[in-house]
Amino acid sequence: MSSILVVEDQDVLCRMYEAVLGHLRYDVVIANTGEQGLNAARQNRPDLLILDLELPGISGITVAQALQQQGILPGIPVIITTATPREEVLRMTKSIEVLEILIKPFDILVLFDAIGNALGKH
Repeated sequence: MSSILVVEDQDVLCRMYEAVLGHLRYDVVIANTGEQGLNAARQNRPDLLILDLELPGISGITVAQALQQQGILPGIPVIITTATPREEVLRMTKSIEVLEILIKPFDILVLFDAIGNALGKH
């Protein structure tokens, strides 16, 4: 079973991720802050990281950069979720390898497609 670490601070989205991805038989770990996301990734290297950029405390970009510097991120596909305009996200994420950028609000089918691409289940 593939493990997905979701770093997201909006409760409604966290519940959606848990319900939908759990139903699809993914092992889902939810972190509500950047600090929790860092700790979760360090403790159990996920197969996929779904990362919101706007988080309380440590930003999503800082999380990704820290995981990269610690040698945890390489080899883990990253899907960025954000309400930030795409061009700005592209500038912000130049230092990390990002598989997909999903601009909120996004269609659930787009999320499924991105996860399938990330985990090679397409």
